[in-house]
Amino acid sequence: MHVRTALLGLVAAVTLAGCGTADDATPTTSPTTATVATSTPDLMGLTLDEALDVIEETTGTRPTQMMESDGVVISQSPEPGEPIPPSGGIAIEFSE
Repeated sequence: MHVRTALLGLVAAVTLAGCGTADDATPTTSPTTATVATSTPDLMGLTLDEALDVIEETTGTRPTQMMESDGVVISQSPEPGEPIPPSGGIAIEFSE
């Protein structure tokens, strides 16, 4: 059995805007970037394309595809349900 591993990088970020005080006639905005804690989806048994679709649905960002595989996901890190790390990386291993 030939095993391939891919690291899918993604980062979910949100822009938050602060407003001026109630006494201000003109509200002001100040963009701030925050990382959103998202749980790692269960990718086990999915093909590469299916895994990319699920990650995009979960985070709103499609990861960069760094390999080709005809197999299915046989392991992943972080585990399903764990928070996606700040680096945004999800390592997945394929059966072929």
